[in-house]
Amino acid sequence: MPLLYRWSPLALVFLISAIACAAGVFLLPARHGPGLRAQLTIAIIAAAGLFLVNDSAGILKVRAIKSYRRASLQAPEGDLVLEKWSPISRVAVFRPEGRAHSETITVTNDAGAPTLLYRFDGNYAGLGWIRADCRQVVNLLKHGADSLIIGSGGGYDTLAALAFGQKSVTAVEINRVIADLTTGPYAGYIGGIMADPRVRLIVQEGRNFVAASPRRFDIIQITMIDTWSGASAGAYIFNENSLYTKEAIRDYQAHLRPGGILSVTRYYRFDEALRLTNLIVDSLEDAGVRDIQDRVAVVVEQRRGFPWATVLLKNGPFTPGETATILETARKAGYGVVYAPGAPEGTLEPSAYAGIFRALIAPGRYGDRSRAELVDAYPKDIGASTDDRPFFFFMTRLRDTFHVDSREHTARRLAMPILYGMASFLAMMGLVSILAPLALSRRADLRGVHGRSQSLAYFSALGAGFMLIEISLIQRLTIFLGHPSYSFVVVLAGLLFSSGLGSLASDAWNPAGSRRKLLGVLGAILILGLAVVVPMYDQFISLMWLDRFRRILLAVAVIFPMGFLLGMCFPMGIRIARAFHEHLVPWGWGVNGVFSVFASVLSLVIALNFGLKAALLIGLGCYAAAFLVILSLSPAPAVSTAEGRAAPP
Repeated sequence: MPLLYRWSPLALVFLISAIACAAGVFLLPARHGPGLRAQLTIAIIAAAGLFLVNDSAGILKVRAIKSYRRASLQAPEGDLVLEKWSPISRVAVFRPEGRAHSETITVTNDAGAPTLLYRFDGNYAGLGWIRADCRQVVNLLKHGADSLIIGSGGGYDTLAALAFGQKSVTAVEINRVIADLTTGPYAGYIGGIMADPRVRLIVQEGRNFVAASPRRFDIIQITMIDTWSGASAGAYIFNENSLYTKEAIRDYQAHLRPGGILSVTRYYRFDEALRLTNLIVDSLEDAGVRDIQDRVAVVVEQRRGFPWATVLLKNGPFTPGETATILETARKAGYGVVYAPGAPEGTLEPSAYAGIFRALIAPGRYGDRSRAELVDAYPKDIGASTDDRPFFFFMTRLRDTFHVDSREHTARRLAMPILYGMASFLAMMGLVSILAPLALSRRADLRGVHGRSQSLAYFSALGAGFMLIEISLIQRLTIFLGHPSYSFVVVLAGLLFSSGLGSLASDAWNPAGSRRKLLGVLGAILILGLAVVVPMYDQFISLMWLDRFRRILLAVAVIFPMGFLLGMCFPMGIRIARAFHEHLVPWGWGVNGVFSVFASVLSLVIALNFGLKAALLIGLGCYAAAFLVILSLSPAPAVSTAEGRAAPP
């Protein structure tokens, strides 16, 4: 991961090749002559050389990116001027473009999630157009404020805060490459705002920064922060997002001073702002706040094809003067007010859709049913997302899976058919690949073999259980560690290394009494999972204030003992299966692989609909099933190895 800041992953492909060839040289059996060793040495030198020159010579490079146009799947980046990589994303910088108010440079993350660098000459008096941006209404309500910007990107919100004369700006950006653009090659282009003495730029994940910060702020601003790296396939709606959950709202509220305001901007027409509004209201209800209708305001931009809406949450009631400011500014700037405390009916957006926002915020005044009934009746799932179900952009209920909205963006319409179609396809192919050979192949016919069904069930449970536990931990730790790149590396490396050690340790055990020992290992997995891993699942979020190094150590400390025990189950099961019949060994490998692949998709289906903890518990349930299978398994009959069977364990 550190290498990704210096070299592209395309160059690192050559480095990995060189490492693989080096492993071949060291592991090459002595019976092979010097010729093969010399060939591998030449391959190492060639791969290492290609690694060093790739990024400058462009031997391997990105020549096309995902296209958002319906007519094509890919498109070239003809106006690309700079490309940089990090463990988080590929950052692409393009030629300047003219805008209505100023010139800008577009910067993309993984060919999506654009942020803009605004040309600024240092003249704040010339930034009057910012006052007409509904995203900045919070800066109209608070003056001389200490402002926290989560996801500062190219610096637009920082520029706006300075233009409004805020006292201090803490700008938090997760991607070091983008932060470096604003302080390095493009610092002059944006007017050197990040070097302003009022500005403090921090490279850190926003949720983690808030949890760890001892400070409280007058303004916390989050403007269109997300990751669309899977957008072309619709996969972005499955992304974990720690910024838009009930627990996150609670963290933001805890870091607002009395009278401070949280400002969050999301899309209006895709129901994102609607779900965000319900998320905020639900969080306030959980906190026992009684005057919710006095603490929330919503404004919407009207001139864009895909308008933004900004939802405001105040730590205390909005005053009549603040409501008047919102209404007057909206009238002058030309954006709409969906809801503001005490605003006259004639000043609010008249659409039925805007009425749903009002019914969520003040159901007693604007609705004829409770908020819970309104949320349940809405065509999409706009219920409050949580850290256990952090899929803010996923709004399809299980019961509505096959009711496709033709008005949705193509990426959103494709997402669910792809996911559930793949799950169904893998389930079908799994059954076919197991049942058909058993029925058709004489060599693989195990119908007369003692323990056949139990052995196949055992390895199936291991395959599904391991993958469910692994993927649920990756998704949960994405929030804890701050990004999927970190959680994927930590969980995958931790589990594979510890389970490898467990496999090695099991091989050293005396084969005698394998069944009893395996039952002990499976029981230990269940006890450790229920006594340590599941409770830590909830505690991870409360420890987000730790620095990244200590968070990684904590994650490894939880993963390692579990992985060690999980790694013992497969080789011990193989030893038991071999005692019944040698043919059960390849079948054990086969069904384990089949169920691992199926569970990799099933885990996401479970997490989306029931939560990450449910996926973990079902994974532990698979090991409980494996325990029952081994418990029900009678000893193998003592048969001579000449008949293809080994002595019983």
